[in-house]
Amino acid sequence: MPFYSRSEVRGDEAGPLYIPAGAYLPPRVPQRRYDGPGRADYHSVAALKGLLLSVAPGADWLVRGGLFRSLYDDTIGTLTLRGRNLTNAFYAD
Repeated sequence: MPFYSRSEVRGDEAGPLYIPAGAYLPPRVPQRRYDGPGRADYHSVAALKGLLLSVAPGADWLVRGGLFRSLYDDTIGTLTLRGRNLTNAFYAD
């Protein structure tokens, strides 16, 4: 039985990360308010496809198997830190 699934997100915003400077929690962040920069657009595309198999070679035998492929493309807008472009710095090729 073959199957396929795809999802796409366009024009969402990647929120900021709050990292405390010590051994304590950061203050509470207001809900439903975007505090990130306007350039932090977020786009992603995900796909999953595969095939499930069941074969009965004999009366007392049942062999099951599957093949799967999962793809995920995650793109965040240009991220800079002290003049360096870090957009792809966190992703391996």
